Amino acid sequence: MKLTDVELLDELKSRFEENAYSLKHLSELNLELMSLNRKLEESEKMKSNFLSNIRNEIVNPFASILGLATHIQACGPDRMDKVRQMAAMIHSEAFSLDFQLQNIFAAAELEAGESHLSCMNVDVSALLESVIESYRFELQKRSITVDLTCSCKGMEFKTDAGKLKLIILNLLDNGIKFSQMGGRVEIVSSCSQGILEVAIRDYGIGIEEKNLAFIFDRFKRINTDVNTLNGGYGLGLTVAKAMLEALEGTIEVHSKVGEGSQFIVRIPEAKAADEVEGFAADANEFMFDSDNEIF
Repeated sequence: MKLTDVELLDELKSRFEENAYSLKHLSELNLELMSLNRKLEESEKMKSNFLSNIRNEIVNPFASILGLATHIQACGPDRMDKVRQMAAMIHSEAFSLDFQLQNIFAAAELEAGESHLSCMNVDVSALLESVIESYRFELQKRSITVDLTCSCKGMEFKTDAGKLKLIILNLLDNGIKFSQMGGRVEIVSSCSQGILEVAIRDYGIGIEEKNLAFIFDRFKRINTDVNTLNGGYGLGLTVAKAMLEALEGTIEVHSKVGEGSQFIVRIPEAKAADEVEGFAADANEFMFDSDNEIF
């Protein structure tokens, strides 16, 4: 059937409109693909930086341990003071290495969905004191004091001791790392109505308000580096937050540049069904009622 001039013009107009819509849609898809490609490139760059930093964080403590051990072997019996000093440094480096690996393994388990709860009665006060003691050498070296106020002393709280300890380790590490020489870090802990609250405050460099939204992003780096807990690869806070989510807890951040930061975590007590038999003094030492064995 032959189209009239008017019908032909309408058909051409309709097809032009369809083509225009298709071109607009293709343009929008192209912009989305370009944006996705930029994000993938940024992700690859961050992962590359992550691997580079991880290598340094693992290799450096190993090199220090090996070097110090060599010096100890060369020391005679008349230099025991020097040996003790180097042994303390070895312990500090070994702790640093263990801490980095704990975060890496925890992140891998969380990524694979293989992180499970192992809740028991925890002596929160002993756990906090153990975490502070872990940093004794670093604190002495930088003349930083840690003030602990724990109103739940002598109380037991049902939770996963390992996850709780890693959360506190990361937050305290953050506070120490960004404190000035001779600075101070405060830890205040309380337990009320089945909720454990731990607040860690430092008086260091602080975090810019615009960066607060990014500090829990994995591998995310900000210009001031205040979100990176472990040598700058941005994993510590990510792990801490993920651990808190596994414990159905929350984290709150208050910070001001030049005045320091405060991280407040709140964790509900584990349900009886999640609990396993036993007692944890500090997440490393476990005691079982059946035979009073300690591991």
